[in-house]
Amino acid sequence: MNTGIQNIHGLLRRVWRDQKGITGLETAIVLIAFVVVASVFAYAVITTGLFSSEQAQTSAQAGVEAAKSTMSPKGSMILAEAQSTGSPSAADSQTLTADVLTAFVTDGAVVGDTVNNTTDGSSGVIIAVTEVTILATLTGGTDNGWTIGDGYSINGITLSLGTGLAIAPADPALVLTHASAGFVVEGVKVGDALRNITDGSKCTIDVVTATVITCALAGGTANDFETTDAYEIDMDSVSTIKFKVTPSPGAEPFSLDSANTVVSFNDDNNAQNGTYVATLPVGGGVDPFATANTVYWTHDWLVGSGPAIDTGDVVEFTVQVKNLAKPLGTNAAFSVEIVPQSGSALVVNRTTPLEMALVMDLN
Repeated sequence: MNTGIQNIHGLLRRVWRDQKGITGLETAIVLIAFVVVASVFAYAVITTGLFSSEQAQTSAQAGVEAAKSTMSPKGSMILAEAQSTGSPSAADSQTLTADVLTAFVTDGAVVGDTVNNTTDGSSGVIIAVTEVTILATLTGGTDNGWTIGDGYSINGITLSLGTGLAIAPADPALVLTHASAGFVVEGVKVGDALRNITDGSKCTIDVVTATVITCALAGGTANDFETTDAYEIDMDSVSTIKFKVTPSPGAEPFSLDSANTVVSFNDDNNAQNGTYVATLPVGGGVDPFATANTVYWTHDWLVGSGPAIDTGDVVEFTVQVKNLAKPLGTNAAFSVEIVPQSGSALVVNRTTPLEMALVMDLN
């Protein structure tokens, strides 16, 4: 009896010991699984960390390169007042202005017709015509010009409308005609100051069209316009902005190639990226740029040579803003920004003077 009980007890002890061994094996398997998962996770974390470190290093290096590729202004910023200059294509007395009842174009007058001054016997071929003005170079008469009260006819026929008498030019109301000019495109407007450089007279513009300006000259020797005279118009706004840049101390060379550099102009009325041109024109007359309301810019290496700017180089930027629909006037804040393809951008901020001058130093 006791022997049987002992055998059963021994069997149970062996079973219990076997169960304990199975539990330990399962635990080992689970532990190994955890170790494998942890290893994979650790590898992923380490790999991601290394990649992030490389990216951070690359970004840091790019930032350092950009910081090293910097420039700064050098010297003064110079503004030039917008001007229109030239010489009349006809004397003031060669523009016939009739009364407001006249309608030359409606009556059929065209360029190429002959206008006759029936008072002094002169005549000329019409160069330009509007409803109330005709431009022609008169010859063959006693005065070869128009004065108030002169009679006129076109192609020998007195027009049906109006008085048939010239009412201008009057003294001192005179007409400046420049057939190849572009006064309106250039930004000339009523109220601008006009000077006859030759005789010293000046006036404030009363009327302006593309090729004709009317104002009352005074203060000169003749107080009129002749074809040998030279005129100058101050438009009371900024034409060009000039400033110089140089690399900052310790800067690495970087490109200012025109194809990969953006120059922008901003003020309260304008925000434009400029259009590059190799050479900006000097002087007045017809504006050489066909697109109005456009900013133009160019640059020149005063020291060194482009297109890369290197240590010791000095580059002068010229930004033309006279074509803007809303010109840069007096006491106006503005900024010019230079953005190279690589390297840091440069922003220059200034305010125009309270009064315009031919040349303005904003140092």
